[in-house]
Order: sequence, then structure tokens, then C-alpha cells
Amino acid sequence: MRVTVAVLVGLLFASQSLAQGKRPPVPAPVAAQAADACAVARGVVRQEAYGYTHVVSLQNGCDRPVECAVWTDVDADTRTTVQARPGETLEVITRRGSPAREVTAFKRCTYR
Repeated sequence: MRVTVAVLVGLLFASQSLAQGKRPPVPAPVAAQAADACAVARGVVRQEAYGYTHVVSLQNGCDRPVECAVWTDVDADTRTTVQARPGETLEVITRRGSPAREVTAFKRCTYR
């Protein structure tokens, strides 16, 4: 019963909008999404002889090349800039010999 009422109310508003000549909003095209939305950064920790190596893995899922500043929560002030082509995955070592066993990666990307 509730679903039927909700559908009827939705149809009523839609018919009023069409009667007034208004069109429903069109979603932005996929190509218009920001580089931050389609590039993904992931923190990776690798155990080595003298502690842990922190790596940021950046995967460019965008349809254009990107330039990204990457960093981790362990070294937030140290940022490395990388450039990645569409579909490319890069790895950047941000620290060697760290005592931290976990790391979270961050990025700020723009289209090139």
C-alpha cells in the first residue's frame, strides 16, 4: 500500500513538471568527473629486514592522464608527485624502515 502511494505521488510530480515544460535534471557525463574521483590510491606495507616499507599504489581509472600528489598518514608532510596514463598503475615508496605496520594512502589529482 505504501509503495503504491509513493509511486502515485512520484507520477503526480513528474506529470506536473512535464506539464509546466520542465525537464528532469540530466546527470553529468562520466568524462566530466574530477580526476580525484577516478584515480585510486591504496596504502601497501611490505615487511623487510629492518622494519616496514610503505608504498602508495596509484591506479588511474580515468580516461585522461593525471598528475597526483600522494602521501600517507605516517608521513603526511612528505608528498610525492606522480603522473599516470589512463589505465596505468604506479607504486611509490614513501618510507623504508618504518615501525608502523599499517598505512593509509591519500592523493590529490588533477588532469594533465
